Amino acid sequence: MPNSMLKRGFVIGILVLFIGACVFPVTGIIINNIELEKQTINVEETFTINSQGDDIDWWSQHQHDPQNTGYSTSTAPNTNNVLWKIILPKSRAILSNTIVADDRVYICGAGEDLSQKAMFPFIKDRDFGGKLYCIDAITGGLLWMIDYPLEDDELPHNIIEGTPVVYNNKVYICPYGYFKDKWIGKVHCYDAINGDLLWKSDYIGRLEWAGPTVVNDKLYVTTYNGWGPKESKIYCLNATNGEILWNFYIVGWLNGCPAVVDDKVYIGRRDYTSQGVDYNVFCLNASTGELIWRWYNPLKQGSVSSPLVVDDKIFIGSVGYGETSTNDSEYFPGEIFCINALTGKTIWVSDIDEDFLTCFAYYDSKIYAGSNAYMDLMHPFQQSGYTFYCLDADSGEVIWEKSLPTLPGIMNPPGLSSSIAADGKVFVCSPCRRICKYYCFDALSGEVIWEYKVPGWLTLCLGPAVADGQVYFPFSTMSCRNGKLYCFGDVDPNAPSAPSISGKKIGVTEKEYEYTFSSTDPDGDEVYYYISWGDGTIEEWIGPYSSGEEVTVNHTWSVKGLYEIRVRVKDDEGLRGSIGIKRALIIL
Repeated sequence: MPNSMLKRGFVIGILVLFIGACVFPVTGIIINNIELEKQTINVEETFTINSQGDDIDWWSQHQHDPQNTGYSTSTAPNTNNVLWKIILPKSRAILSNTIVADDRVYICGAGEDLSQKAMFPFIKDRDFGGKLYCIDAITGGLLWMIDYPLEDDELPHNIIEGTPVVYNNKVYICPYGYFKDKWIGKVHCYDAINGDLLWKSDYIGRLEWAGPTVVNDKLYVTTYNGWGPKESKIYCLNATNGEILWNFYIVGWLNGCPAVVDDKVYIGRRDYTSQGVDYNVFCLNASTGELIWRWYNPLKQGSVSSPLVVDDKIFIGSVGYGETSTNDSEYFPGEIFCINALTGKTIWVSDIDEDFLTCFAYYDSKIYAGSNAYMDLMHPFQQSGYTFYCLDADSGEVIWEKSLPTLPGIMNPPGLSSSIAADGKVFVCSPCRRICKYYCFDALSGEVIWEYKVPGWLTLCLGPAVADGQVYFPFSTMSCRNGKLYCFGDVDPNAPSAPSISGKKIGVTEKEYEYTFSSTDPDGDEVYYYISWGDGTIEEWIGPYSSGEEVTVNHTWSVKGLYEIRVRVKDDEGLRGSIGIKRALIIL
């Protein structure tokens, strides 16, 4: 009897830990008679991307662009070579996807949730508010960090979960907190180069985890007021000054990152009610917020992934439902849906029977989607595994699928990361309770090109990004440890060698120190040095210098601390080598 009680208590405790991270099954009824819209398939590719930027296809917002395609024209690495990694300081966990723009990486740390003090009393001893990190994409050096206090005069908690977005040299985030039984938050706009605060919006609620969308100087933000049958709004703000232009209100939960295409906004909805669920996709006028049409899920399941919109089609995933109140419980998993973006009519429904919570990628008339583990609460040790799918975007037929290994039981995180595609490859992260694995698949065949393992307890799978030939995977755990960011990229064998670095290891503030760098190019080409000093200052591609020549550069630190000097070298052909790192401790 004591062992039985102990086991029961253990299971209940684990389930409590997952309340904030998992989507629990709810009661509903399957409708089998689905009327599908007939549509002529245009075999000629008409896909276009509405992204901002220069010649480099930067990953400037959630799933790359306002359509949430998850696709970039960038090249992508053929190997699992880690160019750099960084431990993000003072973060409880990383819960946002990765953004890359103008050789800078932006990512958010969640901060502590004081509303969970009763459940997790240890958090009161860790004064972590939310964080916004800006990281040098070339070397992985930290450029600056917005370190929110755990509490201030405006917000009681300062948690950040939504993905930042970069637009016109500005970065937008939304810290929030829980106050008097209500989630409250604001959009904050920072200078993307130096981190200066430019403006704050009025209170708008808790930002959806997927983050905002920005297009044509307008910022579209989905907010909600916590769990249960409460309220949600999607706001349209002026991206220049934060003025609220309009909002659209529903009773329930608007979910995911809005897709904005052709002056229309698309967003999914998920409601919890005592009678079951009511799920929809809404199409709004992007200029006025007026409702154009809404779609009712024919299977009465949760439309919870962010909508992906391409060629007047919407692709969205659902989470199923099931009876959990009896020992005879049965779970009815979700599907993938294709909807006409102009009329709101269903085009096709997949025949996969898996839950899809995270975002898809579109590439070469194919949809790439990772399933999520679902769990029957009455049979908690019968949790499903993960599968990665490639589907024909015109018909919904499965082209290939890959089962990704996991461990049985309830200790696995809820599902795969969002999917992204570039350079004939697709990338996804698979979690497990003891390890996190990054995959690179051949987009056509589904064969594994490379993989990379990172050990960790209760790992989380967050959205990767690809830009300028480099792939970025954030790493975090549900055990509230510091987050990390990994950058993968190929190094050409004809690129310069990783530089040697010599100089002072320990020093004091306001004193100039001399450091010497040297790198050899296999072809004898002249070389250039890119130096990140760890305090936010950079020497950007100084040179040219002869191959093997010793180069001396001076630097002064103004604040005490432990700094990483990160250096990368390129030749006059533009080939970049590996990174050299040296630590300097400034003590006074």
